[in-house]
Parts: sequence; structure tokens; C-alpha cells
Amino acid sequence: MAEKIIYIGLTEKEYADVEKAAKKEKMSIPTYCKSRIIDSEFYINYKLLLEKVEELPSKCKFSIHLLWESDENYWNQISRGVRLAMGRQFYSQVSKKVIKNVSENGYGPNGTMYYIKN
Repeated sequence: MAEKIIYIGLTEKEYADVEKAAKKEKMSIPTYCKSRIIDSEFYINYKLLLEKVEELPSKCKFSIHLLWESDENYWNQISRGVRLAMGRQFYSQVSKKVIKNVSENGYGPNGTMYYIKN
């Protein structure tokens, strides 16, 4: 299924407000806008991912999968495509320093990206 693109015009103030809200939610502007329109599996679980990261103590090393270690059944119910998309989005936001309190900590033996909470 081909994606459809929606173009919207915003005033400078509206754009600044959206940009501020997206940063607060630690999302890119397109991801934030889409999350305000569509309450999908990705957005529900990405928000949960960010909440789990906030709960971690400082200097804690983790992978996204390990955040659901205590609830493996829930993790397995998230579709593989959504889990991969969450990983790409989180990596992108950490790399761009949108998520300021987390840094990359290298890859594990199975290719999983590990992070450390600052």
C-alpha cells in the first residue's frame, strides 16, 4: 500500500508550537503530527518506550528489548515491524540529541543496539 502525503501550512508561531511539543515528546515533527492524528500500535508503544527509559536510573545500560524483559508476553505481542520502527525512531532521536539523557553504547553480539542513560 502506497503512503499518502498530506501537506499543511503553518504560521511561524504554529510551527514553533508544534516543534516545541514534538521535542517535549522526544519525537520528530512528522512523527509527532502523525501521532496526534492516528492512535496506532507504533505511537502507543513508542510513548511507553519513552516512559520506560525515563524510569531507568542514571548510568543504566539497556536495549529496547530489555526494557520489556519483565513482560516478555507484551513485547512478543508488538508486531515485528512496529518493534523495528520503534528501534529506528529511538536511535534517530538519540543520535540527533533530541533524547538528551541517553547515549549510544555500542552493538551487542546479535546486532542489538545498546544505550546508556546519562
